Amino acid sequence: MSPQAQPELLLDWNPQAAVRVAERRLSTGRFPERVEARLRAGPYVELRGLDAIIAQLIQGPTPASTLVREALARLPVSEDEAWASLTRLLREEWIFAPSEL
Repeated sequence: MSPQAQPELLLDWNPQAAVRVAERRLSTGRFPERVEARLRAGPYVELRGLDAIIAQLIQGPTPASTLVREALARLPVSEDEAWASLTRLLREEWIFAPSEL
């Protein structure tokens, strides 16, 4: 399944996955320093770049197009790279499409 072919497809973080974000707190605010995730009982792995941003953006079922738009607003990459990251996270089961159940 390609989220780019269905931009309004709702995507959410896999309930069998866990995300943890280490933050640095400064007087000007809180800033994510490291994003890690694990799938099922596997080890935590560090998510970087677009993967880390998408993991932080998902707060419940969200249209794929919204995730791409918001990721692009935070990181200067091409739209194709953002869609590829979303597709990879879906293929690797970090995220899923609850509307497909």
